[in-house]
Order: sequence, then structure tokens, then C-alpha cells
Amino acid sequence: MGTKVLIVDDDVMNREIIDAFLSLQQIETLMAHDGETAWEMIQTETPSLVVTDVKMYDMSGYELCERIKNSASLGHIPVMIVTGYNSAEDEAQARAAGADDFLSRPLDYLDFVHRVKTLVNRGDATV
Repeated sequence: MGTKVLIVDDDVMNREIIDAFLSLQQIETLMAHDGETAWEMIQTETPSLVVTDVKMYDMSGYELCERIKNSASLGHIPVMIVTGYNSAEDEAQARAAGADDFLSRPLDYLDFVHRVKTLVNRGDATV
């Protein structure tokens, strides 16, 4: 199975930016505009990594992360939270939900790509 990264964000521009970053690295992407759609895709596509925003209208990125991490069959999938929120409390909430990594926008291309590759290569280890 090749590397597939699921990008979850209700903002189309944010999805497009991350897609562009990953496409430059020849990494296949899947996209979802909300948490429920993402959850359905995760179960059928089993991505190598989920990159999710926090604030979405149906389910937060934290809730999506918890759902993934609490799943016996999907809990190994790494989750990266990418958000405009950047306080220590936001990062702590992401870690408490089981996130493997946390990044604030705006994204630095080289740092983002390095972190994606690290998570994909490492699998389910938590930072």
C-alpha cells in the first residue's frame, strides 16, 4: 500500500494548501470537508496519516482524533492536528485526544513535510 494522507478541514483553501505541499512530495492525498465524512473514509481507505483541523461544524478535530485512537482496528493511524490555534492549552488538548503531532498555521513547508514523513515512517508511535 502506498502512502495516503487524509486531509480534513472545512476550509477548502486550507485543504488545497496542504494538498499542494504533499503533492510536491508525490504523496497521494484524500480530502474530507468534515469529521463524519473523514471517519467514513478512514474506515474504507485506511490512510497512512490523518491531518485534521480542529474547528469543524460537525465534529472537532479533537473528537475525530479520539475516535481514531479509540478504535481497535484504526488506532495505529497517526493523527496530526493543524490549526490556527497556537496556545499551550490547544496543544495539550490535542495531545490529550491522542494526537501524534500538533502544528499551528501558517505552516512552514519544510517543517510540515518533515513531520509528515516522520509520522508516516514511524507508524503509530506518539510524540
